[in-house]
Amino acid sequence: MAELTEAIRGTAIHLIEDYLETLAVGNEKKASVQELNLNGSKLSFKAEVVSKQRNKLWAGQYITVYSITTTVTAEVDLLNIAGSDVKVCVNTPAGPACADIDDLARALAGVIGV
Repeated sequence: MAELTEAIRGTAIHLIEDYLETLAVGNEKKASVQELNLNGSKLSFKAEVVSKQRNKLWAGQYITVYSITTTVTAEVDLLNIAGSDVKVCVNTPAGPACADIDDLARALAGVIGV
């Protein structure tokens, strides 16, 4: 099993953040990985996802319409992605936005070298 070198870790974090950010909404949405671990073939992560909308009122004045932060955790066996059935959900003003992470897990398996 491959190790998480700094280069691999950085690429994996970038993939996870990009994927989770697609679930968030607003003009200041973002995702940030807080933890990333590889134990054998099991990859786990914890991330914060922010759905945020700020509107400009006048001359540098802004109002925050909404700001919702969701902590997302997931664990997937990179050698058994098809059987994992892992789904992540992010809170938004319109309700939860959910997606399974099979595609993300396959991309991560490729980066990590599983």
